[in-house]
Amino acid sequence: MAKPIAKPATAPRLQARFAPLHHFLVNKWFFDELIDFIVVRPAQWFGRFAESVLERVVIGDGVRPSNTGRGYVLRRLIRRALTTLWRDDSSRTLGDLPGPLIEQTLEHFRQEGDVGQVSGVLRDEQRRFGELLVRGRTVLSRRTATGLPTEQELRYLHETHGLPRELVVGLLSERA
Repeated sequence: MAKPIAKPATAPRLQARFAPLHHFLVNKWFFDELIDFIVVRPAQWFGRFAESVLERVVIGDGVRPSNTGRGYVLRRLIRRALTTLWRDDSSRTLGDLPGPLIEQTLEHFRQEGDVGQVSGVLRDEQRRFGELLVRGRTVLSRRTATGLPTEQELRYLHETHGLPRELVVGLLSERA
């Protein structure tokens, strides 16, 4: 059995004397609420977004890489994967993806389509991206300025030549 408090009047006196500290400790400075607002809610929102939007951008769903709509999102995703893949080892390709992995991904997202169809789309997009890299290197080799391009130059390179910012930066660091 718990012992009774010897001096019950001490607690209210300490609480009054150290009111700011007491308030901080009692309310935890609303730390849990802050974490919920800053981390948990955005993560939940992104999860719902990814589930409802990103999962639908799948080749097996009939979407093809293009310059508009869902096709553009798919193209950017494939090219981001290629950029990352080639940054580590330029000999690697999306053709290196094992067929069972593609098949399992199609099944997981309940998509129609076959491995050959998906592999063909990936190979075609990889070929197009390789052409973009060659064109990008040519365009950037004519650039006389040193250092990173200005925002205006980056916008021009993207709108005129289809070279996204991260690709331009990567190609320029390759030259350095």
